[in-house]
Amino acid sequence: MTRKNIISLSVACAFTFLSITGLFMYFGIKGHGTQDIHVVFGLIFIGFAIFHILNNWSSLKAYSKTRTSGFMSKEIWISAAAALAIGAAGFFGLPAMHELSHFGEDLIKGGKEEGGKKGGRDRGVMFDVIAANEQIHGKNVSIILQKNTETLLPVIAIWAEDTSKEFIENLFVPAQMNRVNPGEKNIRQAIAEKEFESTAFDGSATQTWKAKAKTTTANYPKATPTGNFILSTQTTAKGIFDIVLEIADQGKAETYRTRVNAKTSGAYLLQSPHGVLLSRAIVELQ
Repeated sequence: MTRKNIISLSVACAFTFLSITGLFMYFGIKGHGTQDIHVVFGLIFIGFAIFHILNNWSSLKAYSKTRTSGFMSKEIWISAAAALAIGAAGFFGLPAMHELSHFGEDLIKGGKEEGGKKGGRDRGVMFDVIAANEQIHGKNVSIILQKNTETLLPVIAIWAEDTSKEFIENLFVPAQMNRVNPGEKNIRQAIAEKEFESTAFDGSATQTWKAKAKTTTANYPKATPTGNFILSTQTTAKGIFDIVLEIADQGKAETYRTRVNAKTSGAYLLQSPHGVLLSRAIVELQ
């Protein structure tokens, strides 16, 4: 068996695995190891593809030039232009490219959320579980937060107020806040690839909380999660009081509020006049 045969067959095998795992990922079927297999065979494919190109370099040169003039053929210009156009559309996050890349997942998981938005990627939403005020012995409070799909790097502060809107205590204050490079063009991709940094939380983004809080000491050691999360916290507030949440992202800020009764257990909906940064915000007293 010649080296050329080995390379060609290896490229074909790697392409087969890449195609299968790529289709799984495209349709949202992301089982254990799918991404790892896809990446590993992608590297293998690149390696053998380089050898394949070297072995067929004379043929490729012939394809790229016209026989009569020797200039670059129109086929190579068309191929290069198409590749550059597709790459640029993906790099700049054009809506059509984004919709196409998620069409398979939406098709399989289907449906539309309220307001006509595609809901495939929101089905089976995952939540991180975090905790704050663990040193306080009081009423157990769970807060379930689901972001709007356009909310990318939220900064959140949550606190309790009495019925006259006087500050009682913090329920969630992060020690850090996530930031991306100011020149980053595709923030969503940077977040997916974890290309962001954490800086000290200073309250500049959550001005309402900063003006209200009598103590600014953080009770959560990290930054606000970039994804959806369930917060388990404690409060010493008694009787009827308000739980207030302020969220900021990409220059927008909103305040959500609900009135609760510490004497009873139940679920309450955090509401905002606009409510565009969060899809769902639910408080449960236990």
